[in-house]
Amino acid sequence: MNRLARHVAAFLLAAMPGLLLACGSDTSATPAPQGVNAADANAAGESADASAAADGFETSTGPANVPDSAGSPAMDQGTPLANGDDAPADHAPAPGGDADVMPTDGGGPSDAPGGDAGSALSWNTLRNPFYAHDAWSVKDVAVSYGPDGVIHVYFSAFFMDAGMERCHVAQTSTRDLRTFTPAVVIFDGQSDGWIGMCSPDVQRIGGQYVMTFNAWGDASPKPKQLFYATSPDLTTWSVAHPLGATLTAGRSYIDAALAPSAGRLFLFYKDDQTLKTHLAAGPALDGPWHVVGSGLPTFMTASGQEMGQVHENYQLLQIDGHWRLLSTDYSPVTNEGFLYAMPGDGAAETDWLTWQSGYKLAVQKEAFNTNHVDNAAYLTDQRASDGFFYLFYAGRTEGTSHAGRGDNKLGVSRSTDLMIWKPAGQ
Repeated sequence: MNRLARHVAAFLLAAMPGLLLACGSDTSATPAPQGVNAADANAAGESADASAAADGFETSTGPANVPDSAGSPAMDQGTPLANGDDAPADHAPAPGGDADVMPTDGGGPSDAPGGDAGSALSWNTLRNPFYAHDAWSVKDVAVSYGPDGVIHVYFSAFFMDAGMERCHVAQTSTRDLRTFTPAVVIFDGQSDGWIGMCSPDVQRIGGQYVMTFNAWGDASPKPKQLFYATSPDLTTWSVAHPLGATLTAGRSYIDAALAPSAGRLFLFYKDDQTLKTHLAAGPALDGPWHVVGSGLPTFMTASGQEMGQVHENYQLLQIDGHWRLLSTDYSPVTNEGFLYAMPGDGAAETDWLTWQSGYKLAVQKEAFNTNHVDNAAYLTDQRASDGFFYLFYAGRTEGTSHAGRGDNKLGVSRSTDLMIWKPAGQ
């Protein structure tokens, strides 16, 4: 380039901003959010704002455990409850503010693998943990898909509240496992004298959604009991009602899960002293309940051997017309997801006592789940929409914080055959 050409080029570069402004162009383009490529930054910001205005979803592009606190309730107001009530004034609002969202590495639906093209999840760019909350330990996840495409996520939330570590049943919702509504506490049990509530499970029963959960507290002044609540829309929940009180009176029981079959409800729950799984049946949520057979289901491996581990955090679901049971099985050192099959069809009450062909779900270790890999998991069958099963679970790297529950965050993996599981991004 000769000297004259260089002078002309320099002049044009210096004059460019003025020329753009004179033409009406905006040179203050939104900077690229962290984790989003610059080319898509402005479009991403505009679509996120529109989405938030349309359906109440908040977005965040910060790293995990750095939540956006803009929507946090005032400390003296307490955390709003999803059933329309307010928590007591001394009930701590979400510490640190709203739930935080894991950043992505850009891309969109077009780069999703086969079976996921066009899906809101955009699997290739999703990363685990997909959900974490500052100052909370989140586990015992349950997930329900609403008819409007919203994914409702429920979990146990451990955090300091009223001067001590407590557990709360909380909920959030999302369309893409990236942006979430602010987490709200649904049940904490404090007004009824409980230290906390935990371990939600959600089923659709008789035209409504039913959540089961239990009282929590390592130093509870009274035996932990089971509860249920109902909802027409997965968002607004009734007050808590006792579940199976005639079965559990005087002893501590946890981890209730229900399954409807042949005009009856089957209730699985765990004795918190003996650590054994119990089974009862009844015609309705309020009973009357009766113990099925011995009341003690058996869990066997593919070789027909009794598992010999403790089972908890049950989920019951039908897959291709056959009943399956997902549970967290543990020895003194492991908490792992196992999937079992019922050999019968569930028509006879005694069918529910036998579970066989149990095997460990091969979930991969990542940076967030080096200690517990797939604790308290929940399985959904989305094959009709994208060809995959999705497994949601809690992972942690230590087990000392949060009253021994550890730094739990939520992860997700998917599979086409319930055998090979790929975590978010793979």
